Amino acid sequence: MQVDESYSGVAEVEVDADVIDEIYESGKAEIPFHDAIINRMYRLSEDSPP
Repeated sequence: MQVDESYSGVAEVEVDADVIDEIYESGKAEIPFHDAIINRMYRLSEDSPP
């Protein structure tokens, strides 16, 4: 991606609770989506709250 094509913004992504738990436990996780854009902040939320 060219620098002039970068996008700065925020997006919300719904993920399984296991992904959020993994972030809290290890500080990182694999996020299962393919449309990531550089320079974008992703707010993760649980897709099926208990």
